[in-house]
Amino acid sequence: MFPDPWRSEWHRYHPILEHLAHELEAQGCRVVGTPDYPTLAWMYRARRQVDLLHLHWPEGFYQTGSKYRIGIGLARLLRFLAQVRVYGYRLVWTIHEVYPHSIHYSRYPIWAHRYARRLICRNADALTVNCETARSLVEREFAPTKNVTVVELGNYLGFYPDNVERQDARAQLGLTEENVAFLVFGTMRPNRNPADVIRAFRRLNESRARLFVIGQSHGVLRDEVEQAAWGDWRIRVYPYVVDNDAVSAYFRGCDVVVMPGRDYTTSAVIMLGLSYGKPIICSPSGCARDMVGGAGLYYDSEQPDDLQRTMQQAMQCDLEELGILAKHRTQQFTWQQSAEKLARIYRSILR
Repeated sequence: MFPDPWRSEWHRYHPILEHLAHELEAQGCRVVGTPDYPTLAWMYRARRQVDLLHLHWPEGFYQTGSKYRIGIGLARLLRFLAQVRVYGYRLVWTIHEVYPHSIHYSRYPIWAHRYARRLICRNADALTVNCETARSLVEREFAPTKNVTVVELGNYLGFYPDNVERQDARAQLGLTEENVAFLVFGTMRPNRNPADVIRAFRRLNESRARLFVIGQSHGVLRDEVEQAAWGDWRIRVYPYVVDNDAVSAYFRGCDVVVMPGRDYTTSAVIMLGLSYGKPIICSPSGCARDMVGGAGLYYDSEQPDDLQRTMQQAMQCDLEELGILAKHRTQQFTWQQSAEKLARIYRSILR
């Protein structure tokens, strides 16, 4: 599996592949460690013990970071796909995003992403996505003749240390029981810009409302977010990586998770919020509606005032009832179910 679920540095902060790997092994699969990039030597050595390669974010195989080296990246991808066939591997790709997040801040051209991703689709033995909406998007964009299977993202129950009660969490965040706290969580990107939420929140004439904007950000985007929040004492911004031990306090203490954004397919933040039993405010983009169902409120990102209207609506809603629906939604998405579907796919193509 690429990235390696056992040793990749990032899995401490976003350990979905490790949980998936454990469940796959419970289904009788053996998940081996892999290098960051499948080199010629590794592909040759692993051919006797590995039957199938499962890709998750393959843009690292071909994206060089420079528009002047596109040819080198695509040649590297072509070599990898040729090795897959020469050594008899089967290939599965889970398409988490139609296009990678980097298209919103990188000068790497979209046509190169489109060509590379269509190339992988043509050479893959199986393609999976996280929801029905994503399946239609992928089939239309890349794989009109390929069978695409839905394998849902599992829930985030037990991912992070959860040793704080709601009352203690709210005390840590400086909240009283009358406060209604909105939470924007996760890495900030141009297509997921919390400044939009901040501007909408500032138009709320609600003294009991609070907004927490938590997640890593850099450069111009960080400046925009901090400037948008400046002067409003109801808003707290922490534009840095959050330690795993602190995640629970934010989700236990806040009342509603807001997922801003456009042009995204799968949102781990939405699943994380549902796993803590929190209603979600989001636009019906990508898999959002498939994941949230009736456990949240939707806004039209094309309408300038619709996010403010939806946040105002949340102030008047029965958030406890929506939270119960969120917990019910979480029970429908488990890593065991995801692993069972993947194991069936593996066995079918290996036969």
